[in-house]
Amino acid sequence: MTLPLYQGGLAGARVRQAQAAQSVAIESGIDTERQVIANTRAAFAAHQAAMAGIAANQQAVQANELALEGVRAENRVGTRTVLDVLNAEQELLNSQVQLVSAQHDEYVAGFALLNAMGRAEARDLGLDGGALYDPIANYSHVTHWVGDWSEQPKYGPKGTRTTGPTPDNPDVAPYNPDAGNGAVTPPQQ
Repeated sequence: MTLPLYQGGLAGARVRQAQAAQSVAIESGIDTERQVIANTRAAFAAHQAAMAGIAANQQAVQANELALEGVRAENRVGTRTVLDVLNAEQELLNSQVQLVSAQHDEYVAGFALLNAMGRAEARDLGLDGGALYDPIANYSHVTHWVGDWSEQPKYGPKGTRTTGPTPDNPDVAPYNPDAGNGAVTPPQQ
């Protein structure tokens, strides 16, 4: 049996280094888990608040519609001015804008919640946009390539002209200022 008498502390230092790296990895995983939970809770709270905002703004729109009806009735009788009617219409319009903004906020918060839950990918949302990227199929396709350019298809431009008729779209006509179709023609010489 051989046993080194002096190692210089290298073996012990490497063990302690590996233990420290393991502790860092464990703490990093715990931190990531806590961040995901916090982000999901925040997104859920934002979604709930946006839904409550929609309900409140719907009630505001209904109240302003009723107020506008009342102001218009009072205007017909002669107790309100046209300016009062216009102010009531402006209030209704403002509440309708706030309702649309709240609906937008709810939509964005819903997608933020789906994203925080890991459910905001094309396959989860059922989007129609063609074939989804498959990393395994792509790997199988490129696994035997020798270089970056071998066996790749030749790509050509896929853009289309917008100023005149094309074989794909013969209905596009050159610009005629009197016709107002938006295409541009060169000036006449």
